[in-house]
Amino acid sequence: GTEEYHDYRGYAGQVERGSVRVGDPVVVLPSGATSTVAAIDTYDGELESAAAGQPVTLLLADELDIARGDVLTAVEDVPPLSYDADIELCWMHETPLIRGRAYLLKHASRTVRASVVEVINRRDMTTLDVVDDANGLELNDIGLVHIRTSDPLAWEPYEDSKTMGSIILIDEHSCITVAAGMVRRSIPRDMPRQSTNVVRQPAAHSPDERTKLLG
Repeated sequence: GTEEYHDYRGYAGQVERGSVRVGDPVVVLPSGATSTVAAIDTYDGELESAAAGQPVTLLLADELDIARGDVLTAVEDVPPLSYDADIELCWMHETPLIRGRAYLLKHASRTVRASVVEVINRRDMTTLDVVDDANGLELNDIGLVHIRTSDPLAWEPYEDSKTMGSIILIDEHSCITVAAGMVRRSIPRDMPRQSTNVVRQPAAHSPDERTKLLG
């Protein structure tokens, strides 16, 4: 590039919700580093502000170590980071879901390792009734599962953000997508694990056993 741009360090992405303005303080997740928006670049030139849906490149006042998949958020609207979430999953592969097996989970532009530690329920695809004694998910099954990841993510309910509330599961050996899901809620580590159903079946594994399953 030219001498004019040799120090250019912008962070490209899309405004997912709300807006961003030059001068706004921001937090980088998951690192927690903070800075201020110094400029907003677009294909059509610089802007003073940008709204949800706009692709932008943000220049920050500080030089930070920001990686692909990191999230920039307003300091007053920082979503909680968590390793755990309840996700409504649609299973899309002939090989059934294997509880405790490691998969790759893609959330927004970030990919981490993950495991389904509990199948909370599934839907009977004939009656659409919720079945609480679900042991797993097979091709075309839809069910609510408890997923744990290797790294904390800024989950958001699908109803609030389609991008931050959507995930796909990938077989880490074949790289085939095996499931797609919608985040129903993030579960902080200090929150007791509770089902969203009135009738609750006991967990198949204790917390220690779940940890062993994840390696």
